[in-house]
Amino acid sequence: VSQAETLKAQLTAAGVHLVTDEAVPTSTTSYSTIISALASQHPEAVLELGYPQNDGPFLAQLASSGAHFPMVFTVNPGLVLPLFTSQLPASTLSWIYTYGTNFFNTYSSVTEGLTTQAFVAKLRATYPSAVNSFGLFGYYTGLVIEAALRNATSLSQLALRNALTKVSGSLRTVNGTFAINAEGAQVGERFPLAQLFPAGQSVRLELVTPPASSLAAAVYPAP
Repeated sequence: VSQAETLKAQLTAAGVHLVTDEAVPTSTTSYSTIISALASQHPEAVLELGYPQNDGPFLAQLASSGAHFPMVFTVNPGLVLPLFTSQLPASTLSWIYTYGTNFFNTYSSVTEGLTTQAFVAKLRATYPSAVNSFGLFGYYTGLVIEAALRNATSLSQLALRNALTKVSGSLRTVNGTFAINAEGAQVGERFPLAQLFPAGQSVRLELVTPPASSLAAAVYPAP
């Protein structure tokens, strides 16, 4: 919900007109009616923000519906790509936009914990099933907790909050910079945008923005 609200606020501020905005329970697995309604409005982009159990049915039903949108974004293919390539054909995943997490965006100025290459190598050797972005997020959370405990004067809520404020902006990890605003919200992680390109019987994920880290040119509208 917070991701959707932030995105809507930024799009509105940028002058982007939202054709529709519909929230559904996280247990939703049937999107046929929603897709049909979207198709009737001819949007220039469709963004579906859900969990893996939402993204899979949405993409499968979009492909079978015959509807076509110039741009489709879903969160999770870029987080656990092997899961999606094992469930959906390349034709369904091709041209989808998603997050390019930090397995694809190496930070050269890591000050806390392992670098991207060292982290992936260690995780693959120890927990091969966890070599995905969720494994990275768990490691990152551990690094933040460790830094908070290291800098806190006690285990009180205020002391831990002060410790996190102290390291905010200077804690650079494999997952990006830990930085919080005045409300305590994390604002340091900014995932690049990626797109899935057809690659034979599968797909490959390439960063398309920001330009400094992009590896391919975004394709819009989708073929």
